[in-house]
Amino acid sequence: MGWSLRTLILTMVLVGCGGGASDVLPIGFVNQTQHSVADLWTIWRNAQESLARKVDLNPLQRSDPGALADLRPGDSRALHEAPHQIRVAAEPDVVSGILFGTTGVLRTDPTGLIACPQPCNVRYAAAFSKYDLHLTR
Repeated sequence: MGWSLRTLILTMVLVGCGGGASDVLPIGFVNQTQHSVADLWTIWRNAQESLARKVDLNPLQRSDPGALADLRPGDSRALHEAPHQIRVAAEPDVVSGILFGTTGVLRTDPTGLIACPQPCNVRYAAAFSKYDLHLTR
């Protein structure tokens, strides 16, 4: 739960920093989860603080032995970004049997991973965003 929550936080911040038409939308979330809006704001603020300190551009790949961290300095501009009607929706975890059968990775249920649709460069991830829909799962 902790890993997927951190990934969700970082994803939400990255989606919120995307710019574009979001400038005209009201600040806040379209919450389609069991989390309270207060929880989403807490997650958002924690993500802002994390991005202001440092950014790990290689967290998933580091699960492989020998993969190096790609840590970049933080950006204080993250502290001034706000979510503009980002839709946050739940997605069921992939079951351990399917995960093992398709990737060879053995995890117990709940796996903490969800199927990541194309054009993702990974098959499963802790969270994903569709920028054109302003959606985070």
